[in-house]
Amino acid sequence: MCNLLLEKDAFLDLPEPDEARARGLIHDLDSTYSDYKKTGQQSKQIDLYFHARHLGLPVISHEVAMHCAYLEVLEIISSREPFPNSGAYSSMADFLEKKQLMLKIIKEFADYKKGKDNLPLIALSVADYLSTDKAYNKIDLRDKNSFDEFFKERAEDIVSRYYYKPLQEQRPVSALGTALIVKKGYDRMLKNKEIISTLLYGTEDAIAQLEQKAPKL
Repeated sequence: MCNLLLEKDAFLDLPEPDEARARGLIHDLDSTYSDYKKTGQQSKQIDLYFHARHLGLPVISHEVAMHCAYLEVLEIISSREPFPNSGAYSSMADFLEKKQLMLKIIKEFADYKKGKDNLPLIALSVADYLSTDKAYNKIDLRDKNSFDEFFKERAEDIVSRYYYKPLQEQRPVSALGTALIVKKGYDRMLKNKEIISTLLYGTEDAIAQLEQKAPKL
């Protein structure tokens, strides 16, 4: 994806393809140490965000960790809204409140939530939504229909698995499910998809309009 985007505009705020692949790997490294199976994947990428901040790796914390709806998950934790095993995050909520850290994080990602900033994280988020059970090398990113098909399949699986299926089965909805639907994280993902789609397949006029709305991209 980054390769194709940079072919169209070498000045886009994106990592080179090799670095983009490395970032794609790093964004899932938390699965090796975050206790997400026990807690139902409540804070997986949030753990990576704080770990990267602690290690002094702002690129990772700002442009890799908070993809999908994990920013909204952190907001749920911070506001102490109930979700399965939410008690496990009371210390995190205390820390966010004591340090007034949630306000700083909201400010850090304010333009990203509006789709006006952080193109690297937008691109990673969309790429993550293109990873389906199909053979990955069958996707043709030069074909908008292929892009739309893969995104739709993955997106439908995610919102079903984390929100609609638990509701149908009368099970508690996870923090991620609430973040996606109730807190509108999924709506933001759809906007992210349109940004990448416009940059990949849009006309010059459409891209110019996007740049006017989101000059930081």
